[in-house]
Amino acid sequence: MSLYDLDGPPVLTFPHSLDLFGDRSVILVGLPGHTPASIGILAQTAAGPTLLAGDAVWSRVQIDRFRQKASYPGLLADAERDTAWQTLHRLYAIRDRITIAPSHDRSPTTTV
Repeated sequence: MSLYDLDGPPVLTFPHSLDLFGDRSVILVGLPGHTPASIGILAQTAAGPTLLAGDAVWSRVQIDRFRQKASYPGLLADAERDTAWQTLHRLYAIRDRITIAPSHDRSPTTTV
C-alpha cells in the first residue's frame, strides 16, 4: 500500500491536490466525508477532465439536484456527515465544468 500527501496547490474547488505524474494528467484531490481520507482522481481524458468521485457521492442525481445521501444508509455509510456535505458542495460547484463519475451511478456517462 502506498500513502500520498495531498500537499499540492488548490485545483478547482479542492484546497489540496497531488499531481501524480507531474504533468497534470492525473491529479488526486481530497473528497473527505465518506471516510476521512477519501480521494478523487481527476484525469485528463480525450473527452475532457473527468473526476472519479468514489463514494463521495453515489449517483449523479445527488450532484445535479444537490442532495445529500439519504439518512439511511447515509448515516451508517459516511464517517463524517457534515464533511461529506461540504464535499458535495465542492462537487456541485463544478458539475458543469467537468464530468463527475460517482461510484454507484447506473446512468450513462461520457466514455473515458
